[in-house]
Amino acid sequence: MFWKKRRKLMPPQRAAATESTNRVFSAFRPRKPKSAQGVAPDLTLLEGSSGNKTLVLGLSWKAVVTAGTQSKTSRNAALKVRATHMVVAPAILGLGRLTLKRADNLVSAAMLAAQHARDGLFALRLPDERVWLCTVQNGKPSGAELIMDSIADAIERLRQIKDGGVTLPVHSDLQHVPGGSELLAFADLMLMPPGSWARVQQVGAQSLFKRIPVPVQIALGLLVVGLLSYEVYLQQQQDDKVSQSQAKKLRQKEEGQQLWAAVIAKELGKRAHHLDIQKLFDSFLPLPVQLQGWALQNAQCTSSFANETKLWSCEASYSAPEPTTGKSFAPNSKVNVPTGFEVEYLPAKALKLTWQVKHAAMPIAQDALETVNHHLVQTASIVQSNLGSLMSTSDIKFASIQVQPPKFEDGRVIDMPVNAVLLQQANISLRARFQVFKEFVALPVDWQTARLTMNPGDRPEIVLDMTGAVYAK
Repeated sequence: MFWKKRRKLMPPQRAAATESTNRVFSAFRPRKPKSAQGVAPDLTLLEGSSGNKTLVLGLSWKAVVTAGTQSKTSRNAALKVRATHMVVAPAILGLGRLTLKRADNLVSAAMLAAQHARDGLFALRLPDERVWLCTVQNGKPSGAELIMDSIADAIERLRQIKDGGVTLPVHSDLQHVPGGSELLAFADLMLMPPGSWARVQQVGAQSLFKRIPVPVQIALGLLVVGLLSYEVYLQQQQDDKVSQSQAKKLRQKEEGQQLWAAVIAKELGKRAHHLDIQKLFDSFLPLPVQLQGWALQNAQCTSSFANETKLWSCEASYSAPEPTTGKSFAPNSKVNVPTGFEVEYLPAKALKLTWQVKHAAMPIAQDALETVNHHLVQTASIVQSNLGSLMSTSDIKFASIQVQPPKFEDGRVIDMPVNAVLLQQANISLRARFQVFKEFVALPVDWQTARLTMNPGDRPEIVLDMTGAVYAK
C-alpha cells in the first residue's frame, strides 16, 4: 500500500482559522484514481487557532431514512464504503475516510454552512490556495464536497454550475465569482457554535447504550426518540428564525465594536493630561524686552504631544529701532542673547529669537477624568473668581470630540455602538497681563498656544493670550 505525503502550506491569511501545525491533513489511501467508485472520499482537516474546533472537509452526502443517531443501518452504510467517520443527521448521512490516530472536536464544515444558509453554493479558500466547494439545499448538504486544486479551477467549476442553470446564491471569499457572492470565509465558520447534528463521529464506536439492560434500553429508547423528535422540531424552528442576514449582522456588530474602541483609543492618545504651565511661564522671564537696540514686538508658543512628551516651540519677534541719523539702520550681527535662545535675522529689519520647552506628559485616561458638571461648577468658578484680573475670557462649552468613523472592508461606515463613550472637550481662551496669569496655573487645562504682546503707551505692559482644552467624561 502506498501512502500520500502531507503537503506543506503557506501561512493562513486570516488569524481566526489556521491549519493544525501549519498543515492540512489528508487521510492515507491506496494509490487509486480519485474517481474510484465504492470507496468513501478522503477527508481534510482544518484546525482553528484556539484548538477547540477542527473542521472536516470532503464528506460525501446522501439521503437516508434515519432519526439522526448512529444506528446499525448507518454503520453498515459506512462500512460498505470503508468510511472511518460519519455525520448522522435527520434524513442525511455524510461519510469519509480519516486514518489519523487521534482527532478531537471534529465538526462538519458543510453542516456549519447549512446553519449559515439553508440554500447556497459555498466556495471557501484554504490557506494553501486550494478551494473547498459544497452545495447546501433545504438546510442540508447535498452530493460530495470537493477540494479544488486552485482558485482558477474553482472559479471555472462555479461558472459551469451557473451556466447549467443553477440559481443558488454563492457564499465565498474568492474574487471574480461568476454572478457575485456574499463574503464568507472559514474564519466565519469557526466562530459559529456547531448544531447538534454537526459533530463528526467515528464509525463503529461502541455505544454506552448497549451496556444497559434490555428493559432499561427500551425505556430509554422511547425517551430518547421523544427527546430527539422534540429537538429536531426545536432545531427546525431555530433555523427558521435565525436568518442569514441576522448572523451577518451579529458578526459585523462585534467587529464594529472592536474598530470603534481602537478609534477612540487613538484619539485619546493624541491628547495630554493637563500639566503645571509654570515651566513655560518661567521660560519667558529671561526674554529681553530690549536687545541691543532691538525692541520686542511679540512672542508666541505652540505645543505638540508625542511619545509622552509635551513640546513647546516658541519664537519672539524683534523690530529694529528707527535710525537716529540719516543713515539706514545696520543691525549688529554680534547681538548677545541669553542662554537657551537662538537668534535669526530676517530681511525686513527684524530679528527672531527661538527656544523650546519640554514637559514629561501622559495621555489622558478617560476613566480618570472629572465629569462635565464638575468643570461647569468647579473650573468655571476659578475663572469667575478672577474675572477682575482678566481682559477677556471664553465660555466653557463642552461637546463630544469629532472622530473619523471606521469602515468595513467594503467601504461602508460603521455606526457608533450605543455603549461607546466619546471624550467631552471644551475649548478655553484667557487674556490677561502676564504678571497675573499665575492665578490660573493650576487650572485643569491642556494648554496648546501662548502669545505675548507688548502694549505700548504711557505705561507699557506685557499681555498674555492662552488657548487650550478642558477634557471631561
